[in-house]
Amino acid sequence: MSVVRLPGPVAKPASPTPRYVTIKTILQRTGIHRQTVHYYLRKELLPQPVRTSRTSALYPSSTIELIDMVHNLQRHQRLSLDEIVVLFRRHNYDVRAIRHGLAQTAQSPLQAVFGDQANALIPISEVADRIDPPPPREWVEKLLVANVLRSEKRNGREFISADTLEALRALWDGLRSGASIEQFQTLALSVDKEASIEFDQFLKNLHSLSDSKEAAPHVARLFSSLERFGAHRRRDALHHLFLDRLRKPGYMFLGPNRRYIFPSRTFLQKMGLFREMDLLLRRLDQNPHDLEALQNLVRASNVSSDWSRLHQAAQEILRVQPGDANAAASLGLALTNLGRLPEAISFLEEVIARGSNPMAKIRLCQALTAQAYESADAARLLDAVVRRSRLAVEAIKESAGNPGLLRKVRLNALLDMLYFSDPLRLNRPAEKEAREIYEEFRALSERKLPVLAKISLSMSRLYSCYALYLILDQEGNAKAAQLLNEIARIDPDCVLAARQQKTALAKKKLRGR
Repeated sequence: MSVVRLPGPVAKPASPTPRYVTIKTILQRTGIHRQTVHYYLRKELLPQPVRTSRTSALYPSSTIELIDMVHNLQRHQRLSLDEIVVLFRRHNYDVRAIRHGLAQTAQSPLQAVFGDQANALIPISEVADRIDPPPPREWVEKLLVANVLRSEKRNGREFISADTLEALRALWDGLRSGASIEQFQTLALSVDKEASIEFDQFLKNLHSLSDSKEAAPHVARLFSSLERFGAHRRRDALHHLFLDRLRKPGYMFLGPNRRYIFPSRTFLQKMGLFREMDLLLRRLDQNPHDLEALQNLVRASNVSSDWSRLHQAAQEILRVQPGDANAAASLGLALTNLGRLPEAISFLEEVIARGSNPMAKIRLCQALTAQAYESADAARLLDAVVRRSRLAVEAIKESAGNPGLLRKVRLNALLDMLYFSDPLRLNRPAEKEAREIYEEFRALSERKLPVLAKISLSMSRLYSCYALYLILDQEGNAKAAQLLNEIARIDPDCVLAARQQKTALAKKKLRGR
């Protein structure tokens, strides 16, 4: 097995290396994004920083080398982040100990596969203490009796391997989240069955080598390849299944071109949106610093899904008024829908750190979940959904004193929850909440409202109606069809109207049989 050489220690500078560094230094030295550091911290790939204030922290200087190690281990040894976490934990995040451990492992092909069993074995009596929070000691014994986990005896004592400990940690997390031992027992049997099939295939391939002597030097490497491929392929398959079942086009509010799927362009044209935008652009041509025109252009660009123009207008407002909360949230939305997700997340995190901005939190929710969804990593998506729920609750509390802002925050939170959470059956929105929002927007009067305010109100009514429709439709409530008819009546050219017509036609054909 070839030895992968990780970067050696950095040459000592003239002055002593600082014990702690700021996140800015880490970003400059490693070239990664701020949210990647936060993700690594949540995955426990890095030791936790020392908090110096609510928004500031100092990181051990070894964090830079650990990040470099992560990238090298992923690139050259094809280790997953979960496997790297195990490695780093085993050596207590000590860079020198990790390097020494890797060098020792690389000396023997068989060691590379099976590891140093003497160091990897953990006495049963110590297992509970190595899990956070610790489970009852008798619980570990129960799992062994149920054959969910395996142990081995040496010199009259019972041990488990490091891999078994990681499986145990995962199982403990699952049980605390509501799963049952029986579910894990079924999964363990399935894994054992698949492993048996894989091993038989491995032996078949091994025996097919032309010379039996040739097999011996390759056994460890072949077995390692089999194990790594099986583990990664299985994880990949599970994540793809998860994401495929999550993807429900009917719940989407943005089309493939990142435009809102409704209202239709015809509806917006009839409402006078594009004429209003032309007037705003003429005003800005005469006076590029007209703040009122810029603010109205932000609203119009959002409604029309013109993300480039929204980006430009929001940037200009922030140049004149750096503290404009709406412009900051709108810039984050524009960056998200322009596909610049890391930039959107970094910007919105900074906006939130500076002070209260409920809509910026909602836009951060959308950016985080969009990035996690694009990563095709189920665990990362679930992390984003959990954080999104927390941010949405905070945004609703912060906007409680502003009825107009509160309605906007609640509607966006509801739509996000339907799109990302309902297929998972997590934090499923209640019909009561959706109906309240729907009734609130219906009760608002359009009288004396300017054109853009009327269009925004009409759009909010359509989306609150659609959200309530989705919830009722999932419950099999016959009243769902009435709401879809209402959307089709208001905007007969939108994609939902076409969907309603298709459903009505199918029912008509069914009755005719």
